[in-house]
Amino acid sequence: MLDPLERLEVAAEAQYERVTKGLPEGRFRCGCGRITDLNDAHPWSDNPYAMPTCGECLDEAIRDKERCE
Repeated sequence: MLDPLERLEVAAEAQYERVTKGLPEGRFRCGCGRITDLNDAHPWSDNPYAMPTCGECLDEAIRDKERCE
């Protein structure tokens, strides 16, 4: 039986496989559908298991957060 951290690791690995499947090495598909270099990826949060996002989605999230403050 997996402990909670192991479950997070397994889930993160499965998600990472999903966002990189069928793409050249070093590329991923953001949740918005854009294909981006992993070097240009940004995490949604400080959670070490957070999936990468493209810069455009991160900028949009920051703008949305600033509007709410």
